[in-house]
Amino acid sequence: VCAVFDQNDGWFDNWQAAAERTEQKYGVPVPVLMATVRKESGFKSNARPPRTKLLGFIPWKRVSSATGFSQALDGTWAQYQ
Repeated sequence: VCAVFDQNDGWFDNWQAAAERTEQKYGVPVPVLMATVRKESGFKSNARPPRTKLLGFIPWKRVSSATGFSQALDGTWAQYQ
């Protein structure tokens, strides 16, 4: 967790501060939060589910609308807006 925080400690994208705020707001421990992000997106901000294949080789639609670190679906994001 420390290595991830060290790589993302900028002025605008300070992950440690964001993780600590999330822990206080929702009661989720920082290690659990970071483990979830690691499992769902591998810490890739533009993570997307793989595309299905049309005729076995043409990239086609994605299996879900999940995107970003949390891999939240469009409907889930609507609840938080």
